Amino acid sequence: MNLRYFFRVVWASMISHFKLVIRYVSVGGLISFNICGPLFFLLTSWIVQNMMASDFFTSVTGMSDYLAYATIGFAFNSFIFSVAFGGSNAIRGEQEEGTAELVFLTPSNKFAWILGKTVGNLCFSFIP
Repeated sequence: MNLRYFFRVVWASMISHFKLVIRYVSVGGLISFNICGPLFFLLTSWIVQNMMASDFFTSVTGMSDYLAYATIGFAFNSFIFSVAFGGSNAIRGEQEEGTAELVFLTPSNKFAWILGKTVGNLCFSFIP
């Protein structure tokens, strides 16, 4: 297997994923969505912290700061989902667009294609 060819397929599928995401959403809209989503999660976590019995949480963890645990969990949430579901969402997206057969009939490496889509999805997770 030629590594240069493999990385060209990864790069091309990553660029196609970037174009697909940016086609429908502006960069400003994408950044504001990526900021508003975690703020909403933190707000709901804060409400849950105020409503739940903190004695149980303190007895289990030894700390009374529930929001610190929620913040770390939400910070890694988008990375975990990008890695876990990036390839399957890419395949499903090609099915919905009607181009899955064309992609799978090309003589390119299918693993490199899915890896490129996953890396492209992971790059958007780094936006705030």
